[in-house]
Amino acid sequence: MSVGFNVFLHMIFVLLCVGLGYVLRWSLEEFKELDQHIARMKQPEHLRHDVRHQHVASQQPPLSNMSNNLQSKADPAKLAELKANMKK
Repeated sequence: MSVGFNVFLHMIFVLLCVGLGYVLRWSLEEFKELDQHIARMKQPEHLRHDVRHQHVASQQPPLSNMSNNLQSKADPAKLAELKANMKK
């Protein structure tokens, strides 16, 4: 075999190794991102739940204001009927 052919094969081999290195590096980065995504999906579940309840709690008016608001909007006849049914 000639020297030129050996150099050509060596260059192809080097290019294949470099390409394989880039593919491995890219796949490892993708796996790291996937691991981070899985960790984000597992971890913030409690935080999202707590934040949602804090947000809802901060928006709700106090119970006394709610009951006064409902009584002002309610039909007095129906309220009396409901109270009578509850006492039975």
